[in-house]
Amino acid sequence: MLVCGTLASTNNNNNGISHNPQHPPPQQQTTDTFLPYERGPHNTTHVFLSKATTLGLEENIDVYLPTQPGAHKVAYFIDSFGGILPGASYSVMTEHMASHGLAVVVFWSLTLPLSNLEKLEILKRVFDWTDLNINRVLHNHGVSEDVTLDLQNILMVCHSAGCQLVVDYMKEGCREVKGQALLSPVDGGLDGDGGVAFAITPGTTLNYATPSLVMPCGLDDVTSVGGFPCGPEHLSNARFYEALNPTSPRWGINATEFGHGDFLDPAFQHAIEAGNVCGWNHEATEEELDAYRRYIAGQLVTFHT
Repeated sequence: MLVCGTLASTNNNNNGISHNPQHPPPQQQTTDTFLPYERGPHNTTHVFLSKATTLGLEENIDVYLPTQPGAHKVAYFIDSFGGILPGASYSVMTEHMASHGLAVVVFWSLTLPLSNLEKLEILKRVFDWTDLNINRVLHNHGVSEDVTLDLQNILMVCHSAGCQLVVDYMKEGCREVKGQALLSPVDGGLDGDGGVAFAITPGTTLNYATPSLVMPCGLDDVTSVGGFPCGPEHLSNARFYEALNPTSPRWGINATEFGHGDFLDPAFQHAIEAGNVCGWNHEATEEELDAYRRYIAGQLVTFHT
């Protein structure tokens, strides 16, 4: 069994608790308090690295990071559809995380192959490139020399089908990953031969142990366009949680009133609504959706702080 590192936050007591973030209490951030659902104390910057203009890079990378000098903990993020959506789809969440001192690295490409097996091989090469080059390239793009990414302290974060890639990657070796956070994870992708490949075998425990946070949505399984849900019950959420190694800390936190893509940036969330792409909260106001985005970001910040 592979044993991955531990996070500082794994001594909290959220194991199995279901939270409802519809109306989080108002808070004011100060330098003496930690209020994860409010914007953090750090100024932030964003750097986009294009695979078209960056030597050796096979996917685009968006980096959201604090400008505060220091070596910052890192969150690697693999987004929906296995890393196809642009990093800008999640910028409210990732910028919020950066304001609390995390460097968030989003890997994506609109031209990734359909096969999950091919995506995984590309992702491994991109991770290798990142390990060797990211700090130098960020400094070349104007980030201060005294701001660096702590690549020995990585939280793996994923959304939807991106989580199949993360789990498949972790099964081969966790490297410097200290934990994983799976947001509405979905299993089942093309295998390159016309079939479907799965990361999870129901009833079988995964071969690695690491602190894990699984965050389903109450509306993941709501039928959408074409008659299919974005997070089918038999392929998502509990399927992943139940496969986690019981020897490692694990938490399941359910956002009962929200849908599969409700924490995406407003323009992308509105597109989901307009196209009925996934189940979504028909009653939520813009203020409540903004609070939900901060809630998701705050949970990730707390988990990796």
